[in-house]
Amino acid sequence: MIGVSNFLQQDIESLLETANVKPMVNQVLCHISNTPLSLIDYCQSRGIAVEAYSPIAHGEALKIAKIDEMAKKYGVTVPQLCIRYDIQLGTIVIPKTANPEHIIQKRASQHIGSSNCVVTDYRHS
Repeated sequence: MIGVSNFLQQDIESLLETANVKPMVNQVLCHISNTPLSLIDYCQSRGIAVEAYSPIAHGEALKIAKIDEMAKKYGVTVPQLCIRYDIQLGTIVIPKTANPEHIIQKRASQHIGSSNCVVTDYRHS
């Protein structure tokens, strides 16, 4: 098994033409204000999981009023909303933190509605 990081569609196509092993995962920058939807669709259609790194945009999502408003609408924190957004895209999300309290808070993102409400709301606001 292999995994790749920051591979674009053309990188994956080149790899698939020459490699004997298909990558199992492509780790890419993916967050609520930078979503490579076509790359996610491409990978998923070929059975390649997408791991979203920096789901909170290196902390920048905390400063975006639109995201803060949505978090308040759902009664969650901005990090929880951002994590849920990536989960609803079908990506693997492994948020980084050294604070045990943040780990518990981020885990609660699983409890924001099961529909694609966050993705839909963000795209249409």
